[in-house]
Amino acid sequence: MVWSVVMGSMYGLLNVLQQIPSAIIEIDTRLVEMSKVMSSNTDYSELMNNLSQSASNYGRTITETQDAVIEFGKQGFEAAQAMEMANTALLGR
Repeated sequence: MVWSVVMGSMYGLLNVLQQIPSAIIEIDTRLVEMSKVMSSNTDYSELMNNLSQSASNYGRTITETQDAVIEFGKQGFEAAQAMEMANTALLGR
């Protein structure tokens, strides 16, 4: 019985570790998209911190939060405005 619990835990950990590279690629892909729609003086470090905090506050993934900011960025909003509007949109989902 102990052996099956240990093996189940090991396979679960292995599965999570295998998902990390794809999650990083998704986040990075969206960062590239954000750089295309945001102004050149955008502080991406601060933006990522805000994205992470919003995702945590609203029970969303970072990529869902990034998608919302990207959509508002495409409409011409600066990063801070896009973040505020994304927060409102995420709250309503």
